[in-house]
Amino acid sequence: MIKIASLFIIIAFFTGCATSSGTIYEDTVATESSRSSGTGDEQNTPGDEKQGLEIVSDPEDAAVYLNNNFVGTTPLMLEGISRGRYRLTIVKQGYYEHTSWINYYSDHLIYHADLEAITGFIRVTADPRNAEISIGDQHISSGSNIKIPIGNYQVMVRAFGYEDYSANVKITEGDLTSLSVKLEKAEFSLSPLELSRKAFNPANFGSLGKARISFHVTAPGFATVLIVEKATGTEVESFSLGPFITWEQSFEWAGRGSDGGTLPDGSYQVIVKALAAQPPVDPVAES
Repeated sequence: MIKIASLFIIIAFFTGCATSSGTIYEDTVATESSRSSGTGDEQNTPGDEKQGLEIVSDPEDAAVYLNNNFVGTTPLMLEGISRGRYRLTIVKQGYYEHTSWINYYSDHLIYHADLEAITGFIRVTADPRNAEISIGDQHISSGSNIKIPIGNYQVMVRAFGYEDYSANVKITEGDLTSLSVKLEKAEFSLSPLELSRKAFNPANFGSLGKARISFHVTAPGFATVLIVEKATGTEVESFSLGPFITWEQSFEWAGRGSDGGTLPDGSYQVIVKALAAQPPVDPVAES
């Protein structure tokens, strides 16, 4: 049995003049602690004009404690403190606590700490296998174990021709979070057309002499594009698009008719008639 897909028709208008006398729209444009981690480095700077103990960390905005007293957040310059030996502790949520003893006996000492993120693991298995998987801003492969900092994330799974899937997951220290996703087939649909400009001059060079028309589809299909003079309803140009193999579609029109000639000033309609691709027909066995 063959299912007949619905026909989708989207219309957009080029308003104002579309040829030589038309309006032109311009495009715009060393450590310690039971769970201390990360690395630290002291750097004395003799002769430096700066005075004090300077503490920086990667990442920044970490809380700094000297002898268990909170003194600020990184990057931090401590001026007027007594010379001596201090127990330095740097704390940031999502990172292991960093602890070190430092010897502050020079005019200017820089201490740099590389903090180590607390991590867990995630594995997302997707059907179909070619689905795009992202967790936060990171793209990952289906079925792979990925090391990732602890925290709450949104997982997105998408594939052309399928409904998007999203879920919130929590990554905890040392644990593996597994997620198996089977995407559902998407119904074919067509978004409204978007025009790069609603009026243009075909005599202009490059992109200023044409308009780009863009739209979005959800599944495989084909389309016919008609350019129609608005005042008379006369079709002046037509062409085919497809097959669609991804979501984003676009084409350009340079203000010319089917014979290649420049059309007169006027207003024109862009009509896109789209049809979902037919599924393959299963062979019928006969006895």
